[in-house]
Amino acid sequence: MFKHVLRLMLLVAIALPLASQAQTLDEYTFATGTNASLWINVPSTATQLIGASAGDGSASPVTDLGFSFPFGENVYTQFSVNTDGNLRLGNSATGTNAYSNPFGSGTATTNAPKINYFACDGYSSTDHYVRYLHTQASNGDSVGVVEFCLGTYNTVTRSNLYKWQVQLFHNGTVQIVIGEAPAAAPYVTRQPGLCVNAQSGYVINNAHEAVYFTNGTSTTIPTGTYTKGSPSGGPFVFSGLFVLLLSCWRMVVSATYKHEANSLTPFNLNVIKN
Repeated sequence: MFKHVLRLMLLVAIALPLASQAQTLDEYTFATGTNASLWINVPSTATQLIGASAGDGSASPVTDLGFSFPFGENVYTQFSVNTDGNLRLGNSATGTNAYSNPFGSGTATTNAPKINYFACDGYSSTDHYVRYLHTQASNGDSVGVVEFCLGTYNTVTRSNLYKWQVQLFHNGTVQIVIGEAPAAAPYVTRQPGLCVNAQSGYVINNAHEAVYFTNGTSTTIPTGTYTKGSPSGGPFVFSGLFVLLLSCWRMVVSATYKHEANSLTPFNLNVIKN
């Protein structure tokens, strides 16, 4: 009898961490900051995903990350992007539809799983591009840096440079760093955020808070002319460098660990996150 109980306890002990790995984005943490050093230099010799003057509705082919990236319940090794600022994880290329309010109840699953800061009808004009660099963090872990430099389809702001990076860390951290934004952003409502699908994702609201959703969301940045803002409030196009950091719980065999905001160094906990 004791052997049967011991065997059952062993099976449960093995199953718990495996089950805990199947996590949605509700267990991510969110933080903001203004650390300019988090911008990573992406040279012009990096992999070009979308080139200058690609126009409207352009998308890249599926591209290898060069490492395994955990996101939600899955691990991804490939991605693709489009001129609307969408980064889709996985081996299916992103389309160019659902660029307006991409995290709504009827659009969040389209071109997902996805990360989209721009979230509007974009355009690649002269000097615009999207590039990819596979590099390493200071601890030697892989980092994939997707650098966007795009304008809008609206001709009033088409020639502007909206420049930001989506940085994907080997530990599952997503870091969005805004490098350059003109005085006015698109004249449309916007939904910057990320999601696995309509049942699990975040959008950033006008108060710079991460709002979790389980059936899409109608949360948007208000319509109007967006001017440069500050970390303390105002619009979502920030002056200088601004960071949006999302860190997730990851499992190891004997414990869980959590990557704190602005840190790539884990610490171990003696509990299991269910």
